Amino acid sequence: MRIGDLLLVCAAALPLGAQVIATREDWHGVRIYFDAKLEPPPARTTDPAVLRRLEREVNGGVICGNGVHRFWKDEERKVYLGYDVSVEPGSGPQVFQLRIAPLSLAPKEMAEYGFPEAWQRMSLPKYPVIPAVRVGDTVAVDLVVNPATSQKIVDYLTLQRTKPPAPPPPRDFSVADADLSVVNPRLTIDGVAVEATADRASAMSDPAVWFYLRGHGRFTLSLVPKPERGFRKAGQVYFNVLTFRDGAVEYRMECSQPIAPGEGSYNVYVRHEPAWAPPADYPDPFFLGAGPITISHAK
Repeated sequence: MRIGDLLLVCAAALPLGAQVIATREDWHGVRIYFDAKLEPPPARTTDPAVLRRLEREVNGGVICGNGVHRFWKDEERKVYLGYDVSVEPGSGPQVFQLRIAPLSLAPKEMAEYGFPEAWQRMSLPKYPVIPAVRVGDTVAVDLVVNPATSQKIVDYLTLQRTKPPAPPPPRDFSVADADLSVVNPRLTIDGVAVEATADRASAMSDPAVWFYLRGHGRFTLSLVPKPERGFRKAGQVYFNVLTFRDGAVEYRMECSQPIAPGEGSYNVYVRHEPAWAPPADYPDPFFLGAGPITISHAK
């Protein structure tokens, strides 16, 4: 079987939710969020027949047992692709090393998970060791490359905390402290990752930073109490993790850099504008903004 064939087939799984999360007790309180993508993605002008082929489902996920094993399988062609991943401590409490290695499960072991021994096992182009990965960072692992088109499937691995470090008691923000900063946010709602923030590269720094999420409206975040402008104390921020509640719903934002300065844990004040929305033809379901705190709606 040609690598190019595998590339075209594996691409089918990507738009259908190839995202999974895995962790182990010996991973020092972190987990990995996996998100595979076809690079570059199919053009909008792609032949509809080709797009229908790309939409054919190919199963993928992780096996967590004696190690963490990432895999994709194609039942029609009777092949599978996989690798092992481990997390090792780095130079500080927020720094780790990721080790990508060949799939260690023997064919008999894979058969227990629904991979017949007669199936062909494919290999990655390389098995890197990735040093100095910080909590919140995303790294890329090439899975397969089509030499004829240079298209490839890339697995994006984001390092997250399974539980944030226990913060000290929160206090109100003071004028002496710096701005609130949001860099490469990853948002979860009641523990479920928001797809629109999975691979976002964006940054905003301001005394008041807001984000819009389609179906939820706009949330403006501040470290300073402003009750006269509709803000209420709703959560807290510590290092690179910000959490708040809106009614019964919990929002958690994890960034690649500290959101608040110093070692403190700060109260977070939130103003929710559920009716706020960008123009109807605006394509992005999630984006950041900042600036003077005003109460208005997009037209």
